[in-house]
Amino acid sequence: MSFSSAAKEELMRIPCRHEGCAIAELSAVAQVGGSLLLGRGRMALSIQVENGALARRVYSLMKETFGVELEIRVQDSRRLGKQHVYFVTLQERLPHVLRTLNLMDRNGLSHRGLPASATRSCCRRAFLRGIFLSCGSVTNPEKGYHLELVLKNPGLAEAVRELIREFGLKVGLSRRKGDSVLYLKGADSIGDFLALIGAHTAILQHENARILKEMRNQVNRAVNCETANLNKTVKAAVRQGSCIRFLMEQGAFNELNSGLREAGVLRLQYPEASIQELADLTEPPTGKSGMNHRLRRLCQIAEELGWRDGLGEEAEGESR
Repeated sequence: MSFSSAAKEELMRIPCRHEGCAIAELSAVAQVGGSLLLGRGRMALSIQVENGALARRVYSLMKETFGVELEIRVQDSRRLGKQHVYFVTLQERLPHVLRTLNLMDRNGLSHRGLPASATRSCCRRAFLRGIFLSCGSVTNPEKGYHLELVLKNPGLAEAVRELIREFGLKVGLSRRKGDSVLYLKGADSIGDFLALIGAHTAILQHENARILKEMRNQVNRAVNCETANLNKTVKAAVRQGSCIRFLMEQGAFNELNSGLREAGVLRLQYPEASIQELADLTEPPTGKSGMNHRLRRLCQIAEELGWRDGLGEEAEGESR
Protein backbone atom coordinates (compact mmCIF):
# COMPACT_ATOMS: atom_id res chain seq x y z
CA MET A 1 0.00 0.00 0.00
CA SER A 2 1.31 3.43 -0.92
CA PHE A 3 1.92 6.12 1.70
CA SER A 4 -0.94 8.15 0.22
CA SER A 5 -3.37 5.20 0.36
CA ALA A 6 -2.36 4.43 3.95
CA ALA A 7 -3.01 8.04 4.97
CA LYS A 8 -6.46 7.96 3.36
CA GLU A 9 -7.28 4.64 4.99
CA GLU A 10 -6.46 6.18 8.36
CA LEU A 11 -8.62 9.24 7.64
CA MET A 12 -11.62 7.10 6.71
CA ARG A 13 -11.57 5.57 10.19
CA ILE A 14 -12.03 8.96 11.87
CA PRO A 15 -15.54 9.38 13.33
CA CYS A 16 -17.29 12.70 12.74
CA ARG A 17 -17.62 14.43 16.12
CA HIS A 18 -20.58 16.60 15.14
CA GLU A 19 -23.24 16.60 12.47
CA GLY A 20 -21.53 19.72 11.13
CA CYS A 21 -18.34 17.70 10.59
CA ALA A 22 -20.24 15.01 8.68
CA ILE A 23 -21.96 17.63 6.53
CA ALA A 24 -18.65 19.39 5.85
CA GLU A 25 -16.88 16.19 4.81
CA LEU A 26 -19.82 15.09 2.63
CA SER A 27 -19.98 18.56 1.09
CA ALA A 28 -16.31 18.37 0.10
CA VAL A 29 -16.64 14.90 -1.43
CA ALA A 30 -19.82 15.90 -3.28
CA GLN A 31 -18.32 19.14 -4.59
CA VAL A 32 -15.35 17.23 -6.01
CA GLY A 33 -17.14 14.23 -7.51
CA GLY A 34 -20.83 15.08 -7.50
CA SER A 35 -23.09 15.61 -10.49
CA LEU A 36 -26.84 16.00 -11.01
CA LEU A 37 -28.59 13.37 -13.11
CA LEU A 38 -31.82 14.28 -14.91
CA GLY A 39 -34.14 11.73 -16.50
CA ARG A 40 -37.77 10.69 -16.67
CA GLY A 41 -38.79 13.81 -14.83
CA ARG A 42 -36.63 12.98 -11.83
CA MET A 43 -33.34 14.31 -10.54
CA ALA A 44 -30.63 12.51 -8.59
CA LEU A 45 -27.28 13.35 -7.05
CA SER A 46 -24.49 10.99 -8.06
CA ILE A 47 -21.15 11.20 -6.25
CA GLN A 48 -18.21 9.54 -7.99
CA VAL A 49 -15.29 8.24 -5.91
CA GLU A 50 -12.36 5.98 -6.79
CA ASN A 51 -12.19 4.04 -3.53
CA GLY A 52 -14.62 1.45 -2.24
CA ALA A 53 -13.97 2.40 1.37
CA LEU A 54 -14.75 6.05 0.62
CA ALA A 55 -17.95 5.04 -1.17
CA ARG A 56 -19.04 3.12 1.94
CA ARG A 57 -18.15 6.08 4.17
CA VAL A 58 -20.18 8.47 2.01
CA TYR A 59 -23.09 6.01 2.05
CA SER A 60 -22.99 5.71 5.86
CA LEU A 61 -22.61 9.43 6.56
CA MET A 62 -25.41 10.32 4.12
CA LYS A 63 -27.75 7.79 5.68
CA GLU A 64 -26.93 8.87 9.26
CA THR A 65 -27.11 12.60 8.51
CA PHE A 66 -30.10 12.82 6.17
CA GLY A 67 -31.93 9.53 6.75
CA VAL A 68 -32.10 8.80 3.03
CA GLU A 69 -31.81 5.64 0.98
CA LEU A 70 -28.86 5.47 -1.39
CA GLU A 71 -27.46 3.20 -4.04
CA ILE A 72 -23.83 2.24 -4.67
CA ARG A 73 -22.90 1.29 -8.21
CA VAL A 74 -19.51 -0.02 -9.32
CA GLN A 75 -18.15 0.57 -12.80
CA ASP A 76 -15.16 -1.23 -14.32
CA SER A 77 -12.74 1.44 -15.54
CA ARG A 78 -9.63 -0.52 -16.41
CA ARG A 79 -9.57 1.07 -19.83
CA LEU A 80 -9.09 4.38 -18.02
CA GLY A 81 -6.17 2.97 -16.06
CA LYS A 82 -8.23 2.38 -12.91
CA GLN A 83 -9.70 -0.83 -11.55
CA HIS A 84 -13.10 0.50 -10.50
CA VAL A 85 -15.05 3.71 -10.08
CA TYR A 86 -17.84 3.89 -7.49
CA PHE A 87 -21.03 5.96 -7.72
CA VAL A 88 -23.11 6.78 -4.65
CA THR A 89 -26.54 7.95 -5.82
CA LEU A 90 -29.51 9.41 -3.94
CA GLN A 91 -32.89 10.83 -4.94
CA GLU A 92 -34.71 11.30 -1.63
CA ARG A 93 -34.93 14.78 -0.07
CA LEU A 94 -32.66 16.02 -2.83
CA PRO A 95 -33.36 19.80 -2.59
CA HIS A 96 -32.66 19.71 1.15
CA VAL A 97 -29.48 17.66 0.68
CA LEU A 98 -28.20 19.95 -2.10
CA ARG A 99 -28.76 23.10 -0.03
CA THR A 100 -27.29 21.60 3.14
CA LEU A 101 -24.15 20.45 1.34
CA ASN A 102 -23.81 23.90 -0.27
CA LEU A 103 -24.17 22.44 -3.75
CA MET A 104 -27.12 24.66 -4.62
CA ASP A 105 -28.98 27.60 -3.08
CA ARG A 106 -32.76 28.14 -2.89
CA ASN A 107 -32.72 29.75 -6.33
CA GLY A 108 -31.12 26.68 -7.90
CA LEU A 109 -27.71 28.32 -8.36
CA SER A 110 -24.58 26.23 -7.95
CA HIS A 111 -22.35 27.00 -4.99
CA ARG A 112 -18.82 26.05 -3.99
CA GLY A 113 -17.01 26.13 -0.66
CA LEU A 114 -17.85 25.54 2.98
CA PRO A 115 -21.45 24.74 3.91
CA ALA A 116 -23.15 27.16 6.29
CA SER A 117 -23.08 24.62 9.12
CA ALA A 118 -19.26 24.43 9.12
CA THR A 119 -18.77 27.00 11.86
CA ARG A 120 -16.44 25.03 14.13
CA SER A 121 -12.74 24.52 13.47
CA CYS A 122 -13.28 20.75 13.51
CA CYS A 123 -15.91 21.09 10.78
CA ARG A 124 -13.60 23.16 8.61
CA ARG A 125 -10.89 20.53 9.06
CA ALA A 126 -13.44 17.85 8.13
CA PHE A 127 -14.09 19.74 4.89
CA LEU A 128 -10.38 19.63 4.07
CA ARG A 129 -10.32 15.95 5.00
CA GLY A 130 -13.09 15.30 2.49
CA ILE A 131 -11.20 17.23 -0.19
CA PHE A 132 -8.03 15.19 0.40
CA LEU A 133 -9.95 11.90 0.40
CA SER A 134 -11.58 12.83 -2.91
CA CYS A 135 -8.75 14.32 -4.92
CA GLY A 136 -5.57 14.40 -2.83
CA SER A 137 -2.29 12.55 -2.93
CA VAL A 138 0.96 12.74 -0.98
CA THR A 139 4.37 11.50 -2.06
CA ASN A 140 6.20 8.85 -0.07
CA PRO A 141 8.48 10.96 2.17
CA GLU A 142 11.39 8.62 1.41
CA LYS A 143 11.24 9.88 -2.18
CA GLY A 144 10.26 13.52 -1.74
CA TYR A 145 7.94 16.04 -0.11
CA HIS A 146 4.90 16.88 -2.21
CA LEU A 147 1.18 16.93 -1.44
CA GLU A 148 -1.41 17.99 -3.98
CA LEU A 149 -5.16 18.39 -4.43
CA VAL A 150 -6.38 18.18 -8.04
CA LEU A 151 -9.67 20.04 -8.53
CA LYS A 152 -11.62 20.48 -11.74
CA ASN A 153 -13.60 23.48 -10.51
CA PRO A 154 -11.47 26.66 -10.20
CA GLY A 155 -13.98 28.25 -7.83
CA LEU A 156 -13.72 25.31 -5.45
CA ALA A 157 -9.93 25.40 -5.77
CA GLU A 158 -9.87 29.05 -4.67
CA ALA A 159 -12.20 28.33 -1.74
CA VAL A 160 -10.04 25.41 -0.58
CA ARG A 161 -6.87 27.45 -1.04
CA GLU A 162 -8.27 30.25 1.11
CA LEU A 163 -9.35 27.79 3.81
CA ILE A 164 -5.89 26.21 3.96
CA ARG A 165 -4.37 29.68 4.25
CA GLU A 166 -6.71 30.48 7.15
CA PHE A 167 -5.01 27.66 9.04
CA GLY A 168 -1.65 29.35 8.49
CA LEU A 169 -0.30 27.06 5.77
CA LYS A 170 1.35 28.19 2.56
CA VAL A 171 -0.26 26.55 -0.46
CA GLY A 172 0.58 26.95 -4.14
CA LEU A 173 -1.74 26.87 -7.14
CA SER A 174 -0.93 25.69 -10.65
CA ARG A 175 -2.81 24.55 -13.74
CA ARG A 176 -2.49 21.09 -15.24
CA LYS A 177 -4.50 19.91 -18.25
CA GLY A 178 -7.38 22.20 -17.36
CA ASP A 179 -7.39 21.25 -13.67
CA SER A 180 -6.52 23.46 -10.72
CA VAL A 181 -3.76 21.88 -8.64
CA LEU A 182 -3.20 23.03 -5.07
CA TYR A 183 0.11 21.84 -3.67
CA LEU A 184 2.21 21.93 -0.52
CA LYS A 185 5.94 21.33 -0.50
CA GLY A 186 8.35 20.76 2.34
CA ALA A 187 8.20 18.24 5.16
CA ASP A 188 6.92 20.74 7.74
CA SER A 189 4.05 22.06 5.59
CA ILE A 190 2.93 18.56 4.62
CA GLY A 191 3.17 17.35 8.22
CA ASP A 192 1.07 20.31 9.39
CA PHE A 193 -1.59 19.62 6.76
CA LEU A 194 -1.77 15.92 7.65
CA ALA A 195 -2.14 16.91 11.32
CA LEU A 196 -4.86 19.37 10.36
CA ILE A 197 -7.02 16.69 8.72
CA GLY A 198 -6.30 14.08 11.41
CA ALA A 199 -3.79 11.70 9.80
CA HIS A 200 -1.69 11.33 12.95
CA THR A 201 -0.25 7.89 12.18
CA ALA A 202 0.76 9.14 8.75
CA ILE A 203 2.50 12.07 10.44
CA LEU A 204 4.61 9.70 12.55
CA GLN A 205 5.51 7.65 9.47
CA HIS A 206 6.26 10.85 7.59
CA GLU A 207 8.50 12.12 10.39
CA ASN A 208 10.31 8.77 10.75
CA ALA A 209 10.94 8.66 7.02
CA ARG A 210 12.18 12.24 7.10
CA ILE A 211 14.59 11.50 9.96
CA LEU A 212 15.93 8.41 8.18
CA LYS A 213 16.33 10.39 4.97
CA GLU A 214 18.20 13.17 6.75
CA MET A 215 20.42 10.62 8.51
CA ARG A 216 21.25 8.95 5.19
CA ASN A 217 22.05 12.34 3.69
CA GLN A 218 24.31 13.19 6.64
CA VAL A 219 26.10 9.84 6.36
CA ASN A 220 26.52 10.30 2.62
CA ARG A 221 27.90 13.80 3.12
CA ALA A 222 30.31 12.51 5.77
CA VAL A 223 31.42 9.63 3.54
CA ASN A 224 31.86 11.95 0.57
CA CYS A 225 33.85 14.38 2.71
CA GLU A 226 35.99 11.57 4.10
CA THR A 227 36.56 10.18 0.61
CA ALA A 228 37.56 13.61 -0.67
CA ASN A 229 39.96 14.07 2.23
CA LEU A 230 41.39 10.59 1.69
CA ASN A 231 41.92 11.26 -2.01
CA LYS A 232 43.61 14.52 -1.14
CA THR A 233 45.85 12.76 1.41
CA VAL A 234 46.78 10.00 -1.04
CA LYS A 235 47.63 12.50 -3.78
CA ALA A 236 49.77 14.48 -1.36
CA ALA A 237 51.59 11.32 -0.20
CA VAL A 238 52.27 10.25 -3.80
CA ARG A 239 53.58 13.71 -4.61
CA GLN A 240 55.82 13.73 -1.54
CA GLY A 241 57.20 10.28 -2.36
CA SER A 242 57.96 11.38 -5.92
CA CYS A 243 59.81 14.47 -4.67
CA ILE A 244 61.86 12.44 -2.17
CA ARG A 245 62.87 9.86 -4.78
CA PHE A 246 63.83 12.67 -7.12
CA LEU A 247 66.09 14.17 -4.45
CA MET A 248 67.72 10.77 -3.91
CA GLU A 249 68.27 10.27 -7.62
CA GLN A 250 69.80 13.74 -7.88
CA GLY A 251 72.16 12.98 -4.99
CA ALA A 252 70.76 15.86 -2.98
CA PHE A 253 68.96 13.86 -0.32
CA ASN A 254 72.04 13.04 1.79
CA GLU A 255 72.99 16.72 1.88
CA LEU A 256 69.80 17.60 3.75
CA ASN A 257 69.63 18.03 7.52
CA SER A 258 68.75 15.02 9.67
CA GLY A 259 65.16 16.15 10.29
CA LEU A 260 64.36 16.35 6.58
CA ARG A 261 66.11 13.05 5.85
CA GLU A 262 64.15 11.33 8.64
CA ALA A 263 60.87 12.68 7.29
CA GLY A 264 61.77 11.56 3.77
CA VAL A 265 62.73 8.02 4.82
CA LEU A 266 59.56 7.62 6.88
CA ARG A 267 57.38 8.82 4.00
CA LEU A 268 58.92 6.23 1.65
CA GLN A 269 58.65 3.47 4.25
CA TYR A 270 55.02 4.29 5.12
CA PRO A 271 53.43 5.71 1.95
CA GLU A 272 49.87 5.26 3.28
CA ALA A 273 50.49 6.82 6.70
CA SER A 274 48.92 10.13 7.68
CA ILE A 275 50.99 13.16 8.66
CA GLN A 276 50.18 12.54 12.32
CA GLU A 277 51.21 8.88 12.09
CA LEU A 278 54.53 9.86 10.52
CA ALA A 279 55.07 12.48 13.22
CA ASP A 280 54.56 9.82 15.91
CA LEU A 281 57.28 7.64 14.32
CA THR A 282 60.07 10.21 14.58
CA GLU A 283 62.76 10.03 17.26
CA PRO A 284 61.92 11.94 19.37
CA PRO A 285 58.26 12.29 18.26
CA THR A 286 57.48 15.61 16.62
CA GLY A 287 54.24 17.46 16.11
CA LYS A 288 51.93 17.14 13.13
CA SER A 289 52.69 20.68 11.99
CA GLY A 290 56.41 20.00 12.24
CA MET A 291 56.17 16.88 10.07
CA ASN A 292 53.96 18.70 7.60
CA HIS A 293 56.52 21.50 7.38
CA ARG A 294 59.37 19.02 6.71
CA LEU A 295 57.48 17.28 3.91
CA ARG A 296 56.55 20.62 2.34
CA ARG A 297 60.20 21.67 2.54
CA LEU A 298 61.32 18.45 0.81
CA CYS A 299 58.91 19.12 -2.06
CA GLN A 300 60.01 22.75 -2.26
CA ILE A 301 63.69 21.74 -2.55
CA ALA A 302 62.81 19.15 -5.20
CA GLU A 303 60.96 21.77 -7.25
CA GLU A 304 63.91 24.15 -6.96
CA LEU A 305 66.12 21.38 -8.39
CA GLY A 306 63.81 20.83 -11.35
CA TRP A 307 61.15 18.36 -10.20
CA ARG A 308 57.77 18.86 -11.84
CA ASP A 309 54.55 17.18 -10.80
CA GLY A 310 54.16 14.09 -13.00
CA LEU A 311 57.31 14.98 -14.95
CA GLY A 312 60.00 13.73 -12.61
CA GLU A 313 61.77 11.58 -15.20
CA GLU A 314 61.75 14.38 -17.78
CA ALA A 315 63.10 16.84 -15.23
CA GLU A 316 65.74 14.34 -14.22
CA GLY A 317 66.74 13.82 -17.86
CA GLU A 318 67.00 17.52 -18.42
CA SER A 319 69.17 17.98 -15.34
CA ARG A 320 71.60 15.47 -16.68
